[in-house]
Amino acid sequence: MGRPPKPIDPTESLTSFYGWKIRTLRDERGWTQSELGKKLALSDDAVSKLELGKSAPDNRTGELLDETFGTGTYFTELAPLVRKERIPGPARSLAQSEATASTIRVYEPDLITGLFQTEAYIRAKVETGPYSDDVDEIVAQRLRRQEILERMNPPRLLLVTDEAALRRAIGGPEAFKAQLARLEEAMRRRNITIQVVPAATAAYAGLAGAFTIMSFTEGPDVAFVDGPNSTGQFIDRPDTVAGLMETYDLIRSAALPAVQTARLVKEIRESL
Repeated sequence: MGRPPKPIDPTESLTSFYGWKIRTLRDERGWTQSELGKKLALSDDAVSKLELGKSAPDNRTGELLDETFGTGTYFTELAPLVRKERIPGPARSLAQSEATASTIRVYEPDLITGLFQTEAYIRAKVETGPYSDDVDEIVAQRLRRQEILERMNPPRLLLVTDEAALRRAIGGPEAFKAQLARLEEAMRRRNITIQVVPAATAAYAGLAGAFTIMSFTEGPDVAFVDGPNSTGQFIDRPDTVAGLMETYDLIRSAALPAVQTARLVKEIRESL
């Protein structure tokens, strides 16, 4: 006799309810996870993760669940909501704030910042972390965030990064060359300024970690301070935001001018 299935609390979240519903309908029909997996073109492990709320369904899986269980469009309609819920709350809130900001100041020392990441870069990064099961939705969400740069009146965007981020070839040399080319394309836009702190710089004001400051046409500035595993937090206390603004200015003073930064990015890309 196999081990009893892990309990699911359907009241915990929409994701848990979705998985509980799948298990309930499967049990009613007397199917194993393997048998259901064959109908959905999923592995046993993938079915288990769906039921336990450890992964989110794509649109096709939602459609196949409805076809298999005869539930109309129930699973199909809920699938996008489940995927959205699986995106960490701070990431959702950051995207919402970016969408209404008139000016965005980003300091990101370790990675190419999200608003400029290519799909290959996002995927390679996410697949190494705790949200790897949700890589498709995180990629889609990150690319949706970037749509603010294509609107009629895009925000003014200032980015300061560290040279280490420009040399960390996430995704492999070819994918990273495309990532650096994406950065070069962004630098040619009038509303975007990118600067890099060179590797030769020893101590400077940015060693404490990444943060973003957003300014709005109406209302006070707010900041988002990054953290591991979606532990980042928003800050709206005026004195704290003002302190971060001062730190940002100090970081920029340690960075290369935009023209020299463009030369460095090109040099690194061509060396790959």
